[in-house]
Amino acid sequence: MMCEPKMKKAIGRALLLTLLICLLAACGFKLRGKTELPPQMARTELQIQPKYGDLAREVRHILRGQGVTLVDGPSADAAKMRFSENRIEQDVASISAGARIREFDLTYHVTFDVVDAAGGVLVPEQALRLTRNLTYDESQGLGVEQELEFLRQQLVQDMVNLMMLRISTVTEG
Repeated sequence: MMCEPKMKKAIGRALLLTLLICLLAACGFKLRGKTELPPQMARTELQIQPKYGDLAREVRHILRGQGVTLVDGPSADAAKMRFSENRIEQDVASISAGARIREFDLTYHVTFDVVDAAGGVLVPEQALRLTRNLTYDESQGLGVEQELEFLRQQLVQDMVNLMMLRISTVTEG
């Protein structure tokens, strides 16, 4: 007889878990896996400056993980992922009464498009912008530079994920 409350509790938890799984499935939620890229991107040339910068490195890494063969230089049978803007701005967001910096905003701007080997548009020009805020603590002057660099790296990774999402969304629709 002592097992009945425990058993009812276990059944209740199982039902709740089942209900949550059904709700997630019904709303279209799915775990992020491989991004669906257009088949024309199976061979792709990156046209980006700086050629060996952080964004270029991350895009190469993600595309290779998706099975894309990256080509160096122009190729008659390769799509082109072209970047017309790739810059990070650092702006002062707020200043204290003593005229000292309190916050920075890091804003990352990337504009890109993708064309197939014949020059047909696969992904029209996409202008993306991400912003992160950093509160400046005067007592930790050395740590601020490290935190800024960490935020820059996070912005690059987030930007590449956003780009892949845009590519998959544009090619699905």
